[in-house]
Amino acid sequence: MTIHESKCEATIIFWDDASKAQVGTTQQGVVHLIEHDYAEKMRFWYGVIDLSCEFDEFPSLIRVPDPLQLRMRLEFKDGRRGSGRMLTAKQHGYTHTVQFIGFTQLSSE
Repeated sequence: MTIHESKCEATIIFWDDASKAQVGTTQQGVVHLIEHDYAEKMRFWYGVIDLSCEFDEFPSLIRVPDPLQLRMRLEFKDGRRGSGRMLTAKQHGYTHTVQFIGFTQLSSE
């Protein structure tokens, strides 16, 4: 098993699984990304996103009744993209920290 850690900029789009609607505005953030290559065809990824946004942009994300129903699309500056689910979110002034787990493979398509 190989583990890769990196920090990279990404565009993040949140949407609600139930309504299929985008939640909040498209955000820019720094992602602490952890990728596991467990076997050739068994790879998974997760991490923490640091977002800087106005207070009124973020509360709609944390008001979702079940955080696992909040999906996110991550588009990394290196050209890769994938989808994940939010696990938790915390606010610290104008910085917001979002913990997530990827549920698709990261791809460069």
